Amino acid sequence: MSRSIHRRYQREFWPAMVTYMAIMFLLWPLLPQVHNELLKIALAVLPIVPVLFVVRAMVRLVLGSDELEQRIHLIGLAIAATVVSTLSLAGGFLAAAGVIKLDGAILIWVWPTLVVVYAAGRG
Repeated sequence: MSRSIHRRYQREFWPAMVTYMAIMFLLWPLLPQVHNELLKIALAVLPIVPVLFVVRAMVRLVLGSDELEQRIHLIGLAIAATVVSTLSLAGGFLAAAGVIKLDGAILIWVWPTLVVVYAAGRG
């Protein structure tokens, strides 16, 4: 991978990630105190905006890579999708059977888990 592509990725990724973390640490805890429904919805989905910029940076990184690196990314993504979707399916079955109690908040962890497993799968 060329250095310029990697530098561009770093310039796009880190500001978006810092914004995401700031939203989650500074604004997300305020959510229970918000009583206006539209404001609550806006605040609840606000973290999606920097995540979309992270995804954009990742896509541009992969598209700027050579064929071998693209294949490695694809394998990592396939592994991540398989692991996370299988775990989600198992969790869904266990919750539906009443074996474990899960609420919708667990969905917040799907994306970070996918990214972590993707990074491990690429390795």
